[in-house]
Amino acid sequence: MNWFIKTASLLTLATVMSVSCERETVDEGTGVGVKVPDLAVAFNKNVIRNNGETATLKAYYKGEDVTDEAYFFQFLPGKDVPQQMTTNVFSSTEVGEYHFQAAYLTATSAMVSVNVVDREIPEPLKDESAGNTSFVHRTFLNQHTGAGCGYCPGMTKLLKETLVGDVEDMAVLAALRTYGGGEAGFAAVPNPSNGYPFLHIDYKDSYDFSKGTAEGLAQKIKDRVSDPASVGISAHPVYYADSKQIIVRVTVKAAVKGEYNVGLWLMQDNWYKIQSDYLGIITGGVKDPYHYHDNCVRIADSNYLGAHVGYPLGVLESGKTSDWVFVFDLKDAIENSKNKGGWWESFTEQCLDDLHFAAFVTTHEGSTYSVVNAIDFKYNEERPFEYIK
Repeated sequence: MNWFIKTASLLTLATVMSVSCERETVDEGTGVGVKVPDLAVAFNKNVIRNNGETATLKAYYKGEDVTDEAYFFQFLPGKDVPQQMTTNVFSSTEVGEYHFQAAYLTATSAMVSVNVVDREIPEPLKDESAGNTSFVHRTFLNQHTGAGCGYCPGMTKLLKETLVGDVEDMAVLAALRTYGGGEAGFAAVPNPSNGYPFLHIDYKDSYDFSKGTAEGLAQKIKDRVSDPASVGISAHPVYYADSKQIIVRVTVKAAVKGEYNVGLWLMQDNWYKIQSDYLGIITGGVKDPYHYHDNCVRIADSNYLGAHVGYPLGVLESGKTSDWVFVFDLKDAIENSKNKGGWWESFTEQCLDDLHFAAFVTTHEGSTYSVVNAIDFKYNEERPFEYIK
């Protein structure tokens, strides 16, 4: 199994975020940048069972394995000072999220986390075409928006007109509601532009709704997915009703040898919030469809090196696979949002039908990351690799 490096550092973006509701300024960009630290902690599993299963930690200093010389520390609940570990192997019979850190010479790593669960961890889905590496390619659209942004209905209208017919299946859309500091209960994924609304395409490109057309955006999407997909993505989610927990195993299969990262975002449809409108698009009063928002990102599990580029899977040879397991505790999300006057105050099981995921894979050139493929799937439905027919 590949060793996963999961740390946090400073995010370095070419542009900065502004909360002014201005018409989008186009920023072609070159991807999302990160800063790599000198000392990092790696582990062979990020989720383990509470039945004696183990996770093994390693330390790397400037790329060199220094596990034997490094010190490892565990952060215990209620303790201000971390406890030094006597071994780099961790297991626990207590369910929860555990945090670790390494020290070497004068360097200290960022904290990493391992989840301990009392549930079966989903297995990778069976690959019905193991020798095939011709995958369907979809572009990842990030719509940076918000209810208080009066120009945002212009972007929403453009997307509604664009994502129809064949083009609808060429893209995965995620709505990031961060305008004005964000609405309660939404993921805080930064807007890399200087205005709202902003449409980020594969972390690589953008599109200006005020100057563009549905035909123009559709052509840009077609151009991006015309290249063969570098990877395929499958997902095996399991929902546990008693604990309101979703555990998802995402598997990535390389078509092209490369170093890849994977992220997973939980999204909700049919979120109702009165939408500001400076453009005269909303005409139907409080029941207008523009007040109902889809693909709203509630939890973004992808923060690596200070940026939402996903967790590292290592270098994959063509035809090889690697996995990442994600744990989403909806019960905690519900309780936290209630305390903040947020999104799931009136949660019922029927709300589950509005939940789905966006899984995406990035690769990088140096410290700059861009998306190479994405999929959308329901919270409780298996999604096998999708091959070109």
